[in-house]
Amino acid sequence: SWEKVEPQKGLYDQAYLQHMDKVIGWCEKRNIWVILDMHQDIWSRAIGGNGAPFWATKDDLVEPDEDFGGPWALDYYTQECLYNFDRFWKSESLQKSFRNAWTTVITKLGKRKNVIGFDLFNEPFNGNAAIHKFEKDLLKPFYEKVIADIRTVDADRIVFVEPAIHTSVGAPSFLPKMSEKNLGYIPHYYDITMQIGLPYYGALQSQIGYSRMTTEAALQDMPLVVGEWGTHLNMKQSVEYIRDQLKLQEDLLVSGALMWGFEPPAGGFHPWNADGSERPALAHLDRPYPRRVAGIPARFSFDIQKPEFVLEWNRDSSRTVTGPTVIYLPKRHFPKGVQITSSDPQGSWRWSHDPKHNTLSIWASSSHSWHQITLRPKR
Repeated sequence: SWEKVEPQKGLYDQAYLQHMDKVIGWCEKRNIWVILDMHQDIWSRAIGGNGAPFWATKDDLVEPDEDFGGPWALDYYTQECLYNFDRFWKSESLQKSFRNAWTTVITKLGKRKNVIGFDLFNEPFNGNAAIHKFEKDLLKPFYEKVIADIRTVDADRIVFVEPAIHTSVGAPSFLPKMSEKNLGYIPHYYDITMQIGLPYYGALQSQIGYSRMTTEAALQDMPLVVGEWGTHLNMKQSVEYIRDQLKLQEDLLVSGALMWGFEPPAGGFHPWNADGSERPALAHLDRPYPRRVAGIPARFSFDIQKPEFVLEWNRDSSRTVTGPTVIYLPKRHFPKGVQITSSDPQGSWRWSHDPKHNTLSIWASSSHSWHQITLRPKR
């Protein structure tokens, strides 16, 4: 968070940055890719949230701080939260400090090879601004300035942009097309009925939300990564919900989806119980998927009941690809190994299973433009 990086104006916490560098190093040793996210919820700890430093927060409008006592997100509408967001979006001085914090973070942390990009601002809130004007007149210019400063210290990695927070429950974004290169679209998605404890009524609402996100990403000419998704995994029907979300992500070839939240304590969202036992949804989450595709993905799916994994891809005629297609192969679904069938003629392709790292590598036929592989557990 900005507060952790810059607890006092102009002074950056080197001990915190060193700790985060160590954490990213742990991830690197385990082949985990990292997106750095400047996180906030309800602006700042100074007014009951988290994110912005105390020095960047006005905290004397209401005493004691307001708390609406319902779902936590309602506290975005307290007087002090509204005021602080309004002030930030209009303050070049505060925004410059925020940009400087980002360039400091990237200079210290962004050079590790497993850092693939930067998520500029978690769930941007419009304050009192009209939402359609906010994304056009305030959020887009803010992003343009942050990206420009980031490119002075990192020219290559992906910069991820989030639409306004209201899109996280399925509403449309009004963010105009960004012109900068090497960007990713990283909206969040939560089914609001599940978040407030109502019964799950099926995938229709999520289908609409995912269709909207894929359309917006296409209009932006950016890959789609769902920056947050999930639900309370101690609720009834949570397994059905997780199953349907994963199927949507597969059907729409979503580039990535980051589940909230894996770090304990994460309450009901955590896929393990307090005693360390698994919650039922984990069997759906720990599933095979393509980590790398030597071409252009066309379709992939996993049927947990059979179980069976299918991947189809096409040759990328615009370049020469020599590396293999790599698939994550979890032991829980393939405990004794894997049986593989391929559309390629026998003898024209090969594969290698690495059980230590739970991966399967496939070198497809160079004389065929379309490939399909099917994986089933060895009996």
